[in-house]
Amino acid sequence: MAHQHPQPCRLEPEQLSALWQAYSSNDTAPLAHLIETLNPGAEDFAPGLWYAIKHNHLNMVRYLLERGAPVDEDAVEQALRARSIPILEMPREFGWDDVNMKLRDTWTALK
Repeated sequence: MAHQHPQPCRLEPEQLSALWQAYSSNDTAPLAHLIETLNPGAEDFAPGLWYAIKHNHLNMVRYLLERGAPVDEDAVEQALRARSIPILEMPREFGWDDVNMKLRDTWTALK
């Protein structure tokens, strides 16, 4: 029988704030502790992913993608703005392949 993980829980504002503070570092250890304690859903990782991409925190980007952070329009835009090949390659490594994704300003990732 496969090991079942507990369902992610809805976080309180102060818990989300603690997560967001942990995202501001390239050190994943504090975030790992919070994830173990709070059991957030993958959608709660999105702001951290955007921040980590924007600030070129490669360790944090990889850590969040490994935990299921969604690669959405905001993440792709941040990656394009970062102008960092490693940052741009990471979402692809984790399955993002929609290079024709429409972004906010009606341009695509290829434009």
